[in-house]
Amino acid sequence: MAILSRIAAVTRNKGQDMKTSSRILASIGTGIACTALVACGGGEGSGDAGGSGGGDAQQAFEARDAYMQELGDAIIVLNEMAGEQRPVDEAAFLAAARTISDRAPDMLEYFENQTIVPMSRTKPEVFANWDDFTSKHSALVQASSALTAAASSGGFAAGRPLVVPLRDTCGGCHRPYRGPEPQ
Repeated sequence: MAILSRIAAVTRNKGQDMKTSSRILASIGTGIACTALVACGGGEGSGDAGGSGGGDAQQAFEARDAYMQELGDAIIVLNEMAGEQRPVDEAAFLAAARTISDRAPDMLEYFENQTIVPMSRTKPEVFANWDDFTSKHSALVQASSALTAAASSGGFAAGRPLVVPLRDTCGGCHRPYRGPEPQ
């Protein structure tokens, strides 16, 4: 909980509105809750929410959706700072980069059960082209690690040029494998 308090303080002190701070905190809290759910065997029902071993399709979708939202919220922070739409905050920039590089390696776990529910934007092509999907995942892991390393040693100035390549790995996967918002 200390980290959530720190993030709230940093975002408030840097002029972010309460809605943005709340969204970031809610996303982090959801990610923590989903991680706990996976670690505890998924709660009610059989199987886990993370993806391996079957389990409830809706639960797996909700865990995957929360996980992707967590990464998406972090890339928004990076993008807005790099695009000068948000004031530069070294700590928040590094925290967002670390969120992605720390969590990106877990992505495949959220797709292993190969479930798609009506509210999901995941296309069946993810599973039909698993080798390509995992290759794109590797590119995300590498790009996020490079950004975090640069930001850790040289701050925002060193990390900023690596935001677009990281963002491009997201789009490189979303274009072929993510469908439109469900109606």
